[in-house]
Amino acid sequence: MSAAGSFRDDGLPNSAQYATVTGDISAGHLAISTDGGNSSVNITDIVVSKNTDGDFTFFDGTTGNGTQVLKLFVKASDNGNSTDVINFTQALKIRHNAGLYVLCDSTDTDYSLLINYYHSSTR
Repeated sequence: MSAAGSFRDDGLPNSAQYATVTGDISAGHLAISTDGGNSSVNITDIVVSKNTDGDFTFFDGTTGNGTQVLKLFVKASDNGNSTDVINFTQALKIRHNAGLYVLCDSTDTDYSLLINYYHSSTR
């Protein structure tokens, strides 16, 4: 619990769960699944770290039939790594009963993703 109780200073609920992704995700990867399909996933924060340039695409559903909800273009800095932190002011809601899929444009494995989220019963 934070000083603000069960909510962050910006009014979003504290993330109850997190997911991490590493490895080759050039063919897509289920990062977060819904809990039985009866609730939506609400993403509050995403942290991306990568040693080389790369694009990450996030889908509401599967890569084949999902809707693209976010695309990150990560540019490596001069020292060979880059970190991007995204704190949403309003949670990004994933409604598909499959969950959140993420896809990287290369087979590089020099990255890590941290996704903070919570489930809600409203789709």
